[in-house]
Amino acid sequence: MASSPSLKDAVSTQQPLQVAKRLEKFKTTIFTQMSSLAIKHGAINLGQGFPNFDGPEFVKEAAIQAIKDGKNQYARGYGVPDFSSAIAERFKKDTGLVVDPEKEITVTSGCTEAIAATMLGLINPGDEVILFAPFYDSYEATLSMAGAKIKCITLRPPDFAVPIDELKSAITQDTRAVLINTPHNPTGKMFSREELSTIASLCIENDVLVFTDEVYDKLAFEMDHISMASLPGMYERTVTLNSLGKTFSLTGWKIGWAIAPPHLTWGVRQAHSFLTFATSTPMQWAAAVALRAPESYYVELKRDYMAKKEILVEGLEAVGFKVFPSSGTYFVVVDHTPFGLENDIAFSLCGILAGQLLFRWPGDKIGRKRFLAWLRNRLSATIMAEYPNNKTRGAFNASVFAMQGFGILAGGFVAMAVSAIIFVLYTNLLHTLLIQLLYCAGIGLCLEDSFNACCIPGSFKPIVGAWRCLKLLLTQPC
Repeated sequence: MASSPSLKDAVSTQQPLQVAKRLEKFKTTIFTQMSSLAIKHGAINLGQGFPNFDGPEFVKEAAIQAIKDGKNQYARGYGVPDFSSAIAERFKKDTGLVVDPEKEITVTSGCTEAIAATMLGLINPGDEVILFAPFYDSYEATLSMAGAKIKCITLRPPDFAVPIDELKSAITQDTRAVLINTPHNPTGKMFSREELSTIASLCIENDVLVFTDEVYDKLAFEMDHISMASLPGMYERTVTLNSLGKTFSLTGWKIGWAIAPPHLTWGVRQAHSFLTFATSTPMQWAAAVALRAPESYYVELKRDYMAKKEILVEGLEAVGFKVFPSSGTYFVVVDHTPFGLENDIAFSLCGILAGQLLFRWPGDKIGRKRFLAWLRNRLSATIMAEYPNNKTRGAFNASVFAMQGFGILAGGFVAMAVSAIIFVLYTNLLHTLLIQLLYCAGIGLCLEDSFNACCIPGSFKPIVGAWRCLKLLLTQPC
């Protein structure tokens, strides 16, 4: 006999969600939303900053060895001494600055915790902090927890240059800090020496601190990375934040650090002590090995990412996006407005729904996957370039949904007829119809058994496909 729900269960289901007022405006992060949708639809996840390949073997082996050697208890609160020394050594190579690993380096659980410890340890309620938008969402949330007043200065395409006059106007007697992220997430911008020097002069003139997030410093493609702390007069007022994850493709280890003069390190460490206190011990020992990697590692890393960036940019441009320049990080920013959606979130959701078919593949049938991706890219580029109107796009995506509804080899040929009717009635463009017929034939050959991830009973697939067609044609969401 099934037990009835307890009173506790009944009450818990009726209670509204609760959150402190300082965090009320923050919803589920966009990273969580897009990652969940990518998993749900079996899509490639371009919405979160982590690689799809593993970190180097020599670093992983160092972690395994540290565990075997018994380095598994709490580490010293502000870092394993050998790792702190490795950070200091790397910082000297990169910036020429000599720092005291005992007094000026704090190891944290990822750069996100370094950010939080810096904000909570050095910002008072009512202090003004200037951010350059768009920005990593942790910045605003952590500053809200610190009670800061946030001022945003927008970096605008195509070059995302710092609007210096706007920055000058934003600085007041209440400004406590400016937060800089270079190379910049998500634009790929790298702050130039001229921009950094101007910001430095304003900060010195107005006695303002600088918090600089440099987690992508080794992914600088078109110019050398410049650390704000290395500029004249700036080390004494700068907290430099960095991490292991991006450079060594080990984001799940959550190893970060903050470098600052002793009078600023004190506040960072006070906050860190009551956030996490200490960071994973064996991973710190392995991270020390990583930071002492030969320079050839960083050269190869940059070369690999530049090659991948070229492929990504070429593909995005081929399907009709306008791609803005990216000098660093593994992000590129594109203009989605030619596709007719009201904003970036609507575009992303529409892209997942209309394109989920393309990422549901049985086994490891790489040949089919590449063929279909190539075919869709060519078709999409043709349609979007020659017929950039909502009706054409609606018809195109409707036919994709029709083919997804059938999802078997024979369905490809049935879908040809469906899409033919759609395009004749909707666009009356003969050669576009011929292209679409070719695409449908390719879809049928490529999919064969790829509908295995769908739980719709086979007899209902044609009905579901037809309904999706009709719904798209009526609503034109794409």
